[in-house]
This record gives sequence, C-alpha cells and structure tokens, in this order.
Amino acid sequence: MLKCQSRTPIKAEEEGEEEEISSSQPSSLQPVSSSSFRGSVLFDAVRVIGRVIDRIPFAIGRVGTEDFITCSLGRSFQVLDGQNLRIVFSSPPLPHRKIRALNVDHDTVYTAGRHQIYAWRKLDQIAKFVHASSPCGVDTPECKIRGMMIFGTWLLSYTGICLYMWDKETGRRIHQFDRSFFFSLPSFSPSSSTYQKLPTITCLYHPDTYLNKILVGFDSGDLLLLNLRTRTIVHHVRCMYTTTTTSSLSFSSHGQKNRLSGDDLQSHLSLDDTSDFTDDSSSSLLDSSEVDDENGEERPKNEKGDRKKRNFQENRHPAGETRRLHALSSSLLLPSSTSSSSSERSSPVYGGVTCLTGCPQNSDIVAVGYTSGKIAILDLKKDELLLEFSHSSSQGSVTSLAFRPSQSAAFGGSALSSGWKAPIETLVSAANNGDLLVWNLEKGCFLGCIDTAHTGGRITRIQFYPGQPIMISSGEDNCVTMWIFDLPDGMPRELRSRRGHVGSVSFMKFYGDSSSQEGLELLTASCLGGRGFVGQTSFVQQQRNCTFSSKLFRKKAMEWGFPSRRLPGIVDISFASSRHYDWPNVVSVHCRSHTALVWSFHHKTLVPQALRVSRHSTAAATAVAVSGCGNFVVVGYSDGSMHRFNLQSCLHRGEFKRPPHLQKKNKHHLLPSNSNSPICSVAILNSSTVVSATSHPSDLGLYLHSLSQHTFQRRIELDDDRRSLHKQGDAISSFKPSEGALIAVVLQSGTVLLVDVLAESIVRKISHPQAPASSLAFSPDGRWLAIASSRGPLGSTLYIYDILSAAVIDWLRFKTPVLCLTFDPTGTFLLTSHPHARGGVYVWANKYAFDPSLTAPLLSSSPTEPFDMEEPHSATPCEYQFEEKVEQERQMKEKGKREEREKALLGVVAKKSQKTPLFEGALTLSGLPAGRLQALMYIEEIKEKCKPVEPAAAPRAAPFFLPTRFDGTTPKFVLEGGEDFEANEGKKDSVSPDGPSGEALSAMKNEEDAIAFFQGLGNTNAGGRSEGEKTTTPNKRGDTRIFNRDTGGGLDLCSNLQKLLRAKENETKKEQQSRYMRVLHYLKGLSPSAVSLALHELGPLAGGTEHEFVEMMKVFKLHALKRHEADLVQSLLNVFLKAHGDVLMRAEPGSELASLSQDLENLLKRDWQSIEQQFLQLQCYLKFLTHLQMDS
Repeated sequence: MLKCQSRTPIKAEEEGEEEEISSSQPSSLQPVSSSSFRGSVLFDAVRVIGRVIDRIPFAIGRVGTEDFITCSLGRSFQVLDGQNLRIVFSSPPLPHRKIRALNVDHDTVYTAGRHQIYAWRKLDQIAKFVHASSPCGVDTPECKIRGMMIFGTWLLSYTGICLYMWDKETGRRIHQFDRSFFFSLPSFSPSSSTYQKLPTITCLYHPDTYLNKILVGFDSGDLLLLNLRTRTIVHHVRCMYTTTTTSSLSFSSHGQKNRLSGDDLQSHLSLDDTSDFTDDSSSSLLDSSEVDDENGEERPKNEKGDRKKRNFQENRHPAGETRRLHALSSSLLLPSSTSSSSSERSSPVYGGVTCLTGCPQNSDIVAVGYTSGKIAILDLKKDELLLEFSHSSSQGSVTSLAFRPSQSAAFGGSALSSGWKAPIETLVSAANNGDLLVWNLEKGCFLGCIDTAHTGGRITRIQFYPGQPIMISSGEDNCVTMWIFDLPDGMPRELRSRRGHVGSVSFMKFYGDSSSQEGLELLTASCLGGRGFVGQTSFVQQQRNCTFSSKLFRKKAMEWGFPSRRLPGIVDISFASSRHYDWPNVVSVHCRSHTALVWSFHHKTLVPQALRVSRHSTAAATAVAVSGCGNFVVVGYSDGSMHRFNLQSCLHRGEFKRPPHLQKKNKHHLLPSNSNSPICSVAILNSSTVVSATSHPSDLGLYLHSLSQHTFQRRIELDDDRRSLHKQGDAISSFKPSEGALIAVVLQSGTVLLVDVLAESIVRKISHPQAPASSLAFSPDGRWLAIASSRGPLGSTLYIYDILSAAVIDWLRFKTPVLCLTFDPTGTFLLTSHPHARGGVYVWANKYAFDPSLTAPLLSSSPTEPFDMEEPHSATPCEYQFEEKVEQERQMKEKGKREEREKALLGVVAKKSQKTPLFEGALTLSGLPAGRLQALMYIEEIKEKCKPVEPAAAPRAAPFFLPTRFDGTTPKFVLEGGEDFEANEGKKDSVSPDGPSGEALSAMKNEEDAIAFFQGLGNTNAGGRSEGEKTTTPNKRGDTRIFNRDTGGGLDLCSNLQKLLRAKENETKKEQQSRYMRVLHYLKGLSPSAVSLALHELGPLAGGTEHEFVEMMKVFKLHALKRHEADLVQSLLNVFLKAHGDVLMRAEPGSELASLSQDLENLLKRDWQSIEQQFLQLQCYLKFLTHLQMDS
C-alpha cells in the first residue's frame, strides 16, 4: 500500500481548490500586476529538508504485519516505516492550504483542511467530504475541522460545533449532529449560567465492543456517550462533577492505603436499572457483550462475575496525587427533560477534556485528560471515578494518553520465564512542556518521569503499537521518537528517533572540506521557546539528521555561570572541519552569557570544556570565529574586548587590544572606548588575520589584528561622509566575509557596503530603500551576493546582486522573513530558512545550472517588482511528476507570459547552443569529445601501451576433410578424377542463367587484380604488350581469366584519402574547396587509429606522389582561414606533422610545399596572438574590478 508509488495525477475539483487555496492573503503577497509575468529569473523551488512532522498528530496504520507512521508536513504528508523510521513515501502538495487533521485506515490516508476531507489511496483521490459552511457565514475557528476518526464503515469528523458521519468509501454524508442536538441537555442550553460560552467538541473515542457508540469530549469537561445508529445521547458521564443539590462526594482519608475492589465498586454504584440508558432497541446501554462494531459479529454475553476484576490502590506521590470516590448518588444519572431544573445543574472541576483513551484489556475503563493537568480513570459501565492523577503546574495540561499493552501480549511470555516481572497495567501521559509521565495503575501511584522527552514544546500524541511494548511519540520539536518498555522498573528508554530542526533555523552552513563531506552536511542552529539547539542536517540522506546532545549542560550550567539549566538561545556559532576527528571543533556563544560552549561534530554532543576568560568575567560573548586550521578561537564580548583561546585545550591565550591613539580622535570626533563598543562580528581571514567590527554609531570601521601575535595592524575606515552618517545614528550590524578579499558590511539602516580588505576601500555601496538588508550570503565564486530583507513596504524579500556588473538580477518575495541563507559549495542551490517553516530549510535550484538553453541572467533587465515564490514541498525532486490540472494550466500561462515579456524586453529570442558561428570568421570548435581528440594526438603512445606482452598463439591445425558424398544416409569418399568428383566441381563452377551476382563479380575482380599484380602483369612495358591488350591464362579446368590493364596493373592500391586528394583536370576553385571540405568530413568520421593510418599512408612510400603533401597542406590552410573545426584541425595537423614533418623540413626553399608551410605557420601564429590578446584584456578587466594584484 504505502510503499507503492503511484504516478497518477491528483485531480482537484474546482470548488475544492477555490475553498482551500483561494483564501484571503495579505496584500503584500498579491501579484503586483496581473499583466506582468511571474517567476524568478534564477531560482526554482526544489524541496524542503530537515522537516519530519509538524504540530498535527501522526497516525499509525497497519498493512499486513507491517506498521506505518503517517506524518503531516503542512500541505503534504510522508510515511515512515514503523520499524526503522525511514521514509518510504512522500506525497506531493495536496489541495489543502494546510493539513489540519490526519488519519489512516489500512491503505487509505485521510487528510482534512478547513472544510474539506480527501481520501487518498496510492495517491489516487477516492473520496471527497465537504463540510457545511458556517451558519453565520463567518469562517470562525469553531467551524473548521478539528479531527477525524475511522469508525467501521463510517468516517467521523468534527468541528467545534458539529459532528459529521460519512460513508468513507463514497464520501456521502450520512448525518450531522449540530449544536441543536446537544441543546437537549440542560447544561448545554444557551440559557444556562454554568458556562460563559457554549461547549465545543475537542475529541472522540470509541470504546471497544460498544456497538455504534462513541464518547465525545468537550472543552467544558463534559463527556457524552452517543449512539450513532439511533442518533441519540445514551449517557452523560457525571462522576467528575460537583453538584449544587443532593449529590455528595466522599473521599478517603489522607495517607490511608486501601483498595477498592470489584465487589466494592458493585456495591457503591449499581447500574442494574438501565431504563434511562437504553436506545430504541431496548438493549443495555453499556453492555460490552453486544456486538463488535468492526466486523458486526455478535459476541456471547459474559456471565456475571466472569469479567476480570481489577484492583486499584490509592497512593500519593509528589509529582502526582490520587483520590478515590466512595459513593455517587443516583442523581448523577442523565436527568430527564421533565425533572431537570437549574438547581440541579452541575459544574466540572477538572477543566476541558483534551484527550481520551481506553484500556485494551477492559473496554469499560477509560482514561480522560484535562486542561488542568488532571487525569481521570473512569468506569463507563458504572459511571464511577476509579483513580485520579495530576500533573504538576509546570507540566501543564494533559496532551495525550496511552495504556501500555499487557505483559503477555507484549512479551509473549518470555519475560515471565526469565523471572522478571513488569507492572501489569501502566498508563503513560504526555505533558504540555514535553515531559512523559508513567503511572502504575496496579498500585495507583506515580512510577517515573522522562524530563523533556520532546524539547521545546508540547507532545502532540503518544500511541503504542498493538500488542507491543513499543510506543511512538511526536511533539512540536519536529521529532518522532520510538520508546521501548523493557527496563526492570517499568520505565521506557529511547529506541530510535527521527529528528529535524527544533524550531526555526537561525544559522546554517555547509560542513566539511572539498575532499570528504563538503556539500553533504549542514551545521545548523535553531531556537524554540528561548532554548538553543545545535544540529546536523544531511543534504542527501534525511535519516542522518540529528540534534546534538546537550544533557551535560544540566550538570555544568551553574559551574559555567548560566542562570538556568536550559541551554539559552544561540547568538553566533563557528567551526573548523579540519579537526573533525582530532578534537571538538564547534564553538557557540549564547544570549547574555560570558561562557562559550564547545561541541564535538564527530560525537554530536556538548563537551565538558568551555571557553572563559575568568570565572569573574561578566561581559556577554557576542561573536565567535574559529581559524581554518582548527587551533584557535577568537571570541568578541559586549565590552569591546576580544580574546583568543586554544581550541584543543580550551585555555585562554591572550587579548587583542587597540592602540591608544585610536581612542583619542579620528577626523571629526572621538572614537568610543572598548567599554562602549560591543563586538558585533568577528572573522578570521586565511588563518592569519582577525577582522572585527563594533556596533557603536561612532565607530564605522573594520579592525585588523594579527592572529598569532595579537598586534593591531590597521583600521579600514567605512565612513566617507561621517557627519551625515553620524547624524543618522547609523552603525554596523554585522559583516560577512567572502572566499576572496571582499567583506560585505551590513549597517543598521539596511545599507550594504562591499569592502576590499587588500585595497582598504569601499568598492560597492548597495542601498535599497524598499528592502533594507538583514542577512546576506556570498555565492561560492564570489560573483553574486544574496541580500535578504525582513521588513519593508513590499514584505519579506530577497534580491540577488551581481557584484561585477553592479546590478540586481533577481528579486524574490517570501511569505515570511528570511532568517538565514547560504549557497551550497557548487553554487547550484540556495538554502533559506523562515519562521513559519518550523524546522524546515527550503532548497531553491539555480535554473542556469540545469538548463543550458537559458540566456545569461545579465541579459535580462533588472526586475522592478519582486516575484512571489511558491514554497517547495518535501517530496524528492523529480520523483513525483504530477500536479493538479489547474496548476498545470496556470504554469503554462505564466510560462507563455514570461517568454513574451522577455522577447519584448530583450528583443531577442533565446537560442540553444549551436555549432554554427555567430558571424563569418568566428573561431568555432568541432563539438567532438575531448577524449577523442586526445586519443588522436596520442595514438602512438596508446598503441605502445596496449601492445600485447606475449605473442599471439598460433591457431590450432584445422582438421583435414576428404570430399564425401551420401548414398542415402551412408557417407562415401569421392576420389579425385572420378565422375562424382567432376560432378561436384561442375556444380561449383556453374553459373546461374542470370549471370553472376554483384558480390561474386567484385570478389572475382579482386582475385584477378591480385593475381595479376603478384605475377608481374601490372607493368605494361615488361610484357611488351600494348595498352588495352588482353591476356588469357588457362587453368586446369579449361576456362580462361581475362585481365584488363587499363588501370596500370589491374589493382588500384590507393587509400580513400589519396583518392580524395587527387585533383581533376580543369578543376575550378569552388570544386577544389568542396573537395577539401569532403576531406575534413571524411577524417572527422574515422576512429583515431583509422585517422592515424590514413595520414601515414601518403606520399611515395604508400604508392602515391609528393603532390599529396601539397594537397594536404592546402586542406589545412583552407580550414585555418575559415577558422571552423579549430580543435579538430589542430589535432589532425599534429598527427600529420608527426608523420611527415621530415618531408616538410627537406622541402626546397621557394617550392610550393615550403611556401604553403610558411603561410600556414604565419596564419596560425596570427590567430593565436589575437586570441591571447583577448584573454589578457579580459583578465586585466576582471582583476581591475576585483582589485586583485597583477601577476608579475
């Protein structure tokens, strides 16, 4: 099912797209004009990496014996293998704007948007469920879909105010339970003063074996048992209420340990009289022996006392409290409409219901979680509260509950045989702060807690695999974790997990060197809820993503001077991949903290050593940089000081100080002292020079120090007009060094300055009033600068600036601001992170790296409006090539508009690469592979290398066969001279009436020519016979062979190249050039060895004349003049000179061959000088623009 990857297009109905996609958007995201074409000049959306699951709870489905976990990813979903948590399937974007609920039924996935539900089977839409619009016409949160549940052949979905029943196969609505249905209860009446607002539905649960009945929870704390078949309210659970009249609660004494047995439960509350709880079939309300709703088969009713009685013991624990309800009056039953009054209304004391789950061993037992953090264990059949647990105030509300399967079902008896016994019944609860709590139901006590099982947010769902001690949990930390309950104390341990970024990514950079991992791994830093996280993200294998362990921080927090035991947010981070295996090589600085922490990328953990100047230092670290060699770390502080540390030993090695004269006066006013100039950025150039900058408005400059000697070198002034800038209060925000000598400095006003460190000058000043800069990144080749803006009238934009041409070549707009961005080491992809991505990193591909037919981006005019970028999805690129028909049509229209606009702006049509020259006389290449040309030039070396070491073995002697004939089936020998022999020979010499075929004549002619040549008949003067005389030679059969001597011997031994070089009589110049063109095309079609053989077979030694050398030189001269096929002509000339260079050297001065050689040499020399001059001019131009030193 889920492993199958269907490529059938998803067909989205028009009304669904309009309802889901065409919602109101901010004005900043609307197209600027309907006539302008949309689409980035440089980038296309590819995919999202680092995202595992969003806030929507997962769903577990079983196909055969395999379990699969389906996770929501915003507009798409992905399926994980339940055994190893590897991705087995990723869907393309769905018609929803965002998935709000998810459920799985075998091989069918149900996804819900605001008002619609789609059913997908192998990515084919099999059903669609459309909810009714809001009664008041306003799209309120209460009218949006909140959840779904599979119930036999029905699909149940609910909003805050309605409950819907659907046929899950056809999508037909069966029934709708609206608020008016629940108003029959007094406590749900709008006139009731119990509630300040009407209750809304929060969760559903179907108790096993309860035929056609579901339990509905409300945010008011109410629990209603509905019969879906009869569409009636069967029971209102009231055991958690306090009443205002006759009902009374009796609690056990504090500290007293007693048991509430099954007999006591029966004596305290008897539900024998069920007249008020029956449906229209007069069946018992809570009789669990009716019918199993999954298959509709009847079950035999259990005799009284056959059901296993469970004993629950009351106990108290600091992390949770329990209590037992002794008695409930019969007035807690559902009141009739005639006997209810306002004085009998009850109010809940637990808060709203958040989750429901049932015990797998007893369908009557249900656990209920509340917003107050309380957990109630109920007996539905008797409407009795059995146990109560409570979270602490810091843990918050209960977000999910799960009963652990029984020991026999989980371990199959193996655990019992080994002598170890786990708790028989265990309840696991998830807290709002990310903790997992385990409760022992046998003793009624708290068992243990796993602190921050999911860091940075609440746990959305926990669920056990059926019949296994393995639990799956997910939370807001973008993580799916698998836990196993196999410890002796009954607590779980983490078995495996699949983690992504925790929170929004604030820093990312590719990790590794060019020889190992560069371009494959990302070092990331993120923040969620004020906590910092460091992690690794793989660019190719998502299962390698992980978050670095920070458990050591809890022990060392107080020692390192941190006020809290939670890791603060990360301000800056740096690393050196050259020391990956040697020692920890990642350093981070944190909010309002003096200590810089050290991480090991190899071990993915925090190390015990930290970087501190002294234990009494209080200045917060603001910037950090690690040298490329991995030996030194430079940390900048808020007091303006910079210190160097040794990364291997984490010891302090010195301080960088400014010279005193810089703190006195500079041009117009005083420079600030160190105490007023916090360091905003630090970088190390070439592992030798430290560049730093401060964020003081009066200090617009870059400071350069020596890394090894701590000495001040120079200061680069950035204020050309200091008075104006100082008046505006501008200051340096940050800077970003490139791979070369350029540094991009971001001012607080948003202006970007490109500074050449070698020339100590500002080479570019980039100011965009509509999009001030907030973050930036250089392309690997230093040609482009990507500048992101987080504010402005046009929204969150990003523009690509071409440094050489000083032009903006692309301008993009995103839904939310760009937090950080980076290019991959090849410049093929651009990566961005956004606040709404929640752990995802968007990957954008450079079009020009994949489509050579596109024109250069500089040929396009600078954009005047930003292009709205569509978010990529999580599916593997090019893996699923299907989209909605509407989306395809829209893209085709946009493509046509874009082409028309480019033609109008440029006035040219994009052309593909072609071999024909752009103008006459332009130097062009042949298009042959470089390997073929190299093989042609080094054919002799290749033959020498491939020469066999041993001589070829002689063939085995062929067997001797005597002529035979068959007399019936008996073979007989045929003697020469006999009748049979002559008959056989006659058959061979017989000719068909139509004459010999063409192949036979060709073979006879070749045989005749060869015999004539080797018998000396080729020379007409030797035999004294005149030209054209025929000679007959009888053979032993009596026939004659005729040899024609018109060809001078009967056999033409000239090669094809020699024949092409022969000039006809009275040949015109045009015919000569055409013949020379055929010579080149003939040589171009030969293999390298054939070309070498053809060029060697020229001249007298090959049966030709020296005039062939002259013709060949004319061929080379003609093609050199035309300047086409330049690489092929040069290769052929190289082979020709190697073979016949001695002939050209011996040519007499003044001869035609010598003059052709001199002309060809002058022609090639002139062409090369022209090309070399153009290359030198281009090189000087680039060096002038980049301010690089000229080569000596």
